[in-house]
Amino acid sequence: MLGMDYSRLRALVESTYGLSLGTGRVFFVGDSTNRWHVEELVNNKVDGTVRTSLTSALGSCEIGRGDVVIVMPGDHTLDGTFSPEGGTRIYGVPGMQEATTIIAKAATQLGALSGTRTVVQGLSFQVINATDGVVVTGSNCVIKDCSFRAVSGTATTFIKVNGATTPFGAGTRIENCFFADDAVSAIDLDTDGNDKIEDVIIEGCHIIGGTNGVKLPAHNCETVFITNNVFAASTNPINVTALKTGTGSVISGNSFGVAATNDCTNAALPASWFWVNNYTRAGLSAANPA
Repeated sequence: MLGMDYSRLRALVESTYGLSLGTGRVFFVGDSTNRWHVEELVNNKVDGTVRTSLTSALGSCEIGRGDVVIVMPGDHTLDGTFSPEGGTRIYGVPGMQEATTIIAKAATQLGALSGTRTVVQGLSFQVINATDGVVVTGSNCVIKDCSFRAVSGTATTFIKVNGATTPFGAGTRIENCFFADDAVSAIDLDTDGNDKIEDVIIEGCHIIGGTNGVKLPAHNCETVFITNNVFAASTNPINVTALKTGTGSVISGNSFGVAATNDCTNAALPASWFWVNNYTRAGLSAANPA
């Protein structure tokens, strides 16, 4: 890829995602076997900086600077954990999500979003058997337009919002993502007794899941919004085991590939949750699952 093409690529990313990349540094991650890409390593450019591994690009980012990492199409196997600094934005090339794959290191959790306002968009992730995918403890993080599958076997989770570690994943947004059926839980909201899960949005996703589509916390939570998703073949599309209160929480506008309302969950949904205008094969579902 020639230097001028990086300028065009940057403009494409900005226009597609409706943002400006001008506040921090921009890193382009490509394949070390691509001669044109590697030749750019020795050239000085105003468009951004070339890296031949995602780990190298993320390691060059600084907290809160607003750095951007643009991942080129191809398979990118991690040599550590995918752990961007707070405020960093990681994007795939528009229209190339399924051709841009981030593969977890063997026997290792795929990634962790522990900073504030980190954005991950337009990428495919492959998670290792019996491990977690992306674990979110930082606040106001966004995972959007991504797909999740296991490398082999069954992952533990694809995304875990971890309310056990400050700042507890408050304000997490998971939007327009696809989750395959090879994880125990596609999305796990986990409080570990801290009652800290709050202000979480799960919107517009296609969730197959394994045992659980969305696993709700086993403790109190508040203002969790699960809206306009499609739940397919999970044993428990929504797992509510031991869930207590969910003040201000809403499950609305979802479609469930199950026979009737009571098949949407594995137990009764607490009265503090607002269940409205969801659909099963039996039609409109208005009353809380019992």
